[in-house]
Amino acid sequence: MEAENFRFNQLIPLNFIIFNYIIFKLINNVKLNTTKINIIMKKLFILFFALIFSLSIFSQDGVQEKAKKISDEMTMVLSLDKQTSEKIYLIQLKRFIDAQKIRNLYKSDKRQMKVELKQMQNRLWGKLKAALGKDNMKSWSLYKKSSK
Repeated sequence: MEAENFRFNQLIPLNFIIFNYIIFKLINNVKLNTTKINIIMKKLFILFFALIFSLSIFSQDGVQEKAKKISDEMTMVLSLDKQTSEKIYLIQLKRFIDAQKIRNLYKSDKRQMKVELKQMQNRLWGKLKAALGKDNMKSWSLYKKSSK
């Protein structure tokens, strides 16, 4: 049960502790030979990538939660079966990941970012319509309009 609640972002403090320990050792051991420096540099390099990896997993975790929340809401409102619900989850997950990529890619060009996000939104509705059907999409649209 505990393994289900474990998240990779809980490793971030451990990375900082290890990094601080290595820096402390570097500062206190001024008389290091070159082999020790090479070993320490390799460890710092590995630690850096471990830190970046944990941060990327942390950001992915929020995307997965958003996709799960929307797919659960759609499942409840539209009374979807498990297979369709999983399709919706995957569609929503891809949507959030693509939106992140677009926002990062077009940070400096806001106009182009809006165009790309609009195109992505149109593709999303097409995929949802294919997975849910026309009637369920109408029901979902009415639900979203009434809940605003």
